[in-house]
Amino acid sequence: SRLFSLFAKIPVLDPSSPQEAKDMVAPAFELSERHQIPVLLRPTVRVCHSEQSIQCKPVNAPFRSADFEKNPRRWAATPRARMPLHQQLNRKLAAIEKEFETWQGNQAFFPTQPAQQRAPLGIVAAGVSYAYLKDLLHSLGLAEQCPVLKIATAYPLPRALVEDFARRCERLIVFEETDAAIEMQIRLSI
Repeated sequence: SRLFSLFAKIPVLDPSSPQEAKDMVAPAFELSERHQIPVLLRPTVRVCHSEQSIQCKPVNAPFRSADFEKNPRRWAATPRARMPLHQQLNRKLAAIEKEFETWQGNQAFFPTQPAQQRAPLGIVAAGVSYAYLKDLLHSLGLAEQCPVLKIATAYPLPRALVEDFARRCERLIVFEETDAAIEMQIRLSI
């Protein structure tokens, strides 16, 4: 579904745990409303079938009635409207990418090392693959030694965040499931 989102130009949120999936729902709706674009929340089978105690807070969302305003220039991609709609979509995605650079789920973790020294290997992990990676590094005693970039927003990829992380590492390895959606975007941007 992440590759479909690239094709359809729909932002994707990729949670790594049930708690993160729950926490992404309200920001996904807010992002969708603000930019007037669908947002795909993509919990994988492993996230959906996991058990985890999650923290629920009261919902403070304002109630609004559902309505639909007929606007063919917005909703009908006729030949006349197609180019302006596509340009508008590209502007929305650029703004969303900028927001994703500081999105709370996208985080870089670096071991303590001299500022000028590049790490030999950096790991980029997305969604449930990040949870697997975190468990694996912890069990091997490497959790504090490997730089890791956790990506929670699979598309549009926050390129500035990834490029900054890549500059601090000699090589990158990408952990994701199942298709190489993030790896492909990294190869295109770096």
